[in-house]
Amino acid sequence: MKNRLFFALIFLSVMSISCSQTENKETQIAWDTWGVPHITADKIEDLFYAQGWAQMHNHANLILKLYGSSRGKGAEYWGKSELENDMLVHTLGLEELAEEWEVKQDPEIKTIYKSFVDGLNAYATAHPEAIEEKNKVVLPLTTKDLNMHTMYVIFTRFIAGNDLGRVQQWPDLGSNTYAIAPKRSTSGHAMLVQNPHLPWWQEFLFFESHLKLGGKNMYGSTLVGFPGIAIGFNEHLGWSHTNNPIDNADTYELELKDGGYLLDGKVKEFERSKKLIKIKQEDGSILEQEIPLLQTIHGPVINQKVDKVLALRMVGLDRPNMLLQWWRMINSSSFEEFESSLKMAQIPFWNVMYADKAGEIFYLFNGLVPKRSEDSWDYWDRIIPFGKSADVWTEVHDYADLPKVKNPANGWLQNANDPPWTSTIPLALDPNDYPGYMAPQNMPFRPQRSARMLIEDESISFDELVDYKLSTRLEFADRILDDLFVAIDASDSEKAREAKKVLEDWDREADADSKGTLLFFSLGKKV
Repeated sequence: MKNRLFFALIFLSVMSISCSQTENKETQIAWDTWGVPHITADKIEDLFYAQGWAQMHNHANLILKLYGSSRGKGAEYWGKSELENDMLVHTLGLEELAEEWEVKQDPEIKTIYKSFVDGLNAYATAHPEAIEEKNKVVLPLTTKDLNMHTMYVIFTRFIAGNDLGRVQQWPDLGSNTYAIAPKRSTSGHAMLVQNPHLPWWQEFLFFESHLKLGGKNMYGSTLVGFPGIAIGFNEHLGWSHTNNPIDNADTYELELKDGGYLLDGKVKEFERSKKLIKIKQEDGSILEQEIPLLQTIHGPVINQKVDKVLALRMVGLDRPNMLLQWWRMINSSSFEEFESSLKMAQIPFWNVMYADKAGEIFYLFNGLVPKRSEDSWDYWDRIIPFGKSADVWTEVHDYADLPKVKNPANGWLQNANDPPWTSTIPLALDPNDYPGYMAPQNMPFRPQRSARMLIEDESISFDELVDYKLSTRLEFADRILDDLFVAIDASDSEKAREAKKVLEDWDREADADSKGTLLFFSLGKKV
């Protein structure tokens, strides 16, 4: 474990404001040498006020840019390059949905949001020199902004990221996580690996925090601009997330006719509305542009051709307490409390991998899975044609319906963005026990490598688990090199024999300076 040196920096000006509001004089922020804030408070209002302050201290201009963009006013603030993003925000109706959520949200999350936003604004007021001039137009921030930013990230980057074409396609990268039971652990204690892989920029940037509320320690990270902890641990338990192959957004292709669209072969009228978007010109003047918005029973129209439109349907629009569920998770002290938090079913995406001090390990294929009319993954994993009302789902599966494994006999669980069926081997989950649209049936090479390392180690130490997390060994190379060598031996190519010698000496680790890795990938491209 890293040896961290701590030094306390108490922000007297900010805490004096907090004190006058809450009559609490014990709140402080201590920064360690990695720039991580360690926040101590006795009241929830002070804790999240301080976390908002700390996030602005580290990322003020990024947060303002993200909130301004999620507000749907990027073009008004920074020019026409932001117009497409503004149109998406308004097409999806995030502003109106945020207003609905603010009415429906639990009082506790309202308190968290208000305190966090107050902290963001207080830092900006106390340190105007930290704010770039072009970003000051976004201030002050509101809880509505926080709601819209949360929606923007979760809906457009994760739930409908593929449908909207807004996620990076990284065929060789992805998150991974392990949970090791005491029976397979050298120490006799459960172990958990939290290893999310995101681009480390813009809205994907993680913010790490140590929160201490009334003597309770909570540590972890969340996406910048979000309050709380989304992946974390406390003195009793911890969890991680990985992106799961879950299909909880659908794109429908609808044919146009007589000013409407075809539904079950009959013309149905669009619900029509308009939005006025302001666009900042190079000379600083403002141009106003009106955009038409079309709504179908499938969802909002996100693209339009001469004779067809594409409409998008997403889960989670009725779940305003997503971040409250994370707060309940990090405050849990037992598996029973943690599972009770999961049953809130507010978080619409992401696998959950769990381990605790009592030795329990657990995996959940978490998310909101629509109850669908066709029992087939392939049917829904596409742009859905023909405009059938039977394809419009309205309900999602309950927590009880989701694939999950607790304390498997073999003593380990893994996920590397693979479907739930291969979370442990031998399989503890039978895909035939679940609807065909729940998840695909495959196991790519990354999870195969992950599972192999755990299967081959009967007693896993902490250091070994760290090595497994960081392993760059290519399972694909282990699978095919012997056959490739046979083919080379049967050939007359001198260059092929030279390549074989390099590959025989290669450790099959995909390190940055590895000649074997470069050669292996070059051969793969030629094949």
